[in-house]
Amino acid sequence: MTKGISTRLATELPAQWTPLSTWAIDWRSSSARALLNDLTALHQDLGGAAALSTQERLVCERIAYLWGRCRAYESATMAGTTPPMTAGEYSNHCNVLLGLTKTIGLRRRARPAEGLHEYMARKGAQSQSGGEGSR
Repeated sequence: MTKGISTRLATELPAQWTPLSTWAIDWRSSSARALLNDLTALHQDLGGAAALSTQERLVCERIAYLWGRCRAYESATMAGTTPPMTAGEYSNHCNVLLGLTKTIGLRRRARPAEGLHEYMARKGAQSQSGGEGSR
């Protein structure tokens, strides 16, 4: 292991997405952290991970993956280096990305909020059970 980066786990996004492949990478690598940041941002914009169905979370996973692949192509093109895919593959990725974002919606969603009665009931129950979290 060199400078805390795993030599056994992937540190780059694979060329082809496979189910749960995004979770079998070294989370200390920059591309893995970018993927996690993108996924977190998507979840937050959609009202939080708890508000999403399994299908929506899977679509978000694919969006984050494609977003990273498109960003890699764009960065290489702007830097004048060899991109990781052809222009046609990039165009295809962008079109699929657009379709997936339309599937889950292009607008932010409000996070489900707890009502006043639920909040007061929860706080009352916490104070009766020993005071944890009743500050």
